Amino acid sequence: MKIKVIGNRKPIIDGAKRLHGYVAEVSDEDGQHLLSHGLVEVIETRARKADGTYQGDDPATPENEAFDPPKKPAAKKPAAKKKAAPKKVAK
Repeated sequence: MKIKVIGNRKPIIDGAKRLHGYVAEVSDEDGQHLLSHGLVEVIETRARKADGTYQGDDPATPENEAFDPPKKPAAKKPAAKKKAAPKKVAK
């Protein structure tokens, strides 16, 4: 889900405090958590046709369906662990 930070509370996203206006792609679970606390808003993406042009709304429906539903981001690979340097022993 694509989100945008609102307000000045600086939520932690991707391991760092983020300021107002920061845009990021987060998991649905994280996005719902941030939304429930009023820290972010969802950014909708406009639907496109196969040729890349924008898809229009159907005037017969009351809803605006020309936006794509939020997509699940790809699973992130875990970060590689750094090897600790051997400790020097004082003689």
